[in-house]
Amino acid sequence: MSYHSYYRLYDRKLEANKQQFQAVQHIVAGTARPGPYLVFGPPGTGKSVTLVEAMKQVLRVYPDAHLLVCAPSNSAADLLAERL
Repeated sequence: MSYHSYYRLYDRKLEANKQQFQAVQHIVAGTARPGPYLVFGPPGTGKSVTLVEAMKQVLRVYPDAHLLVCAPSNSAADLLAERL
């Protein structure tokens, strides 16, 4: 069963962006586990949207999961917390 048909995305716009959607899929599947996932890029490229979707999906699939999310500034961390 594909990820598209199994999981309902909180932000359906991610389905249109292949790279963002794949990032969410890999994070939820844990393909780099136990290593961390680093999402980087210039401002306005969808990093926050991607991370928030991935966090929500991980918590949906693994309700007992513990997440450590870091950001380069307090305002960036605040933005992630607000969107979550």
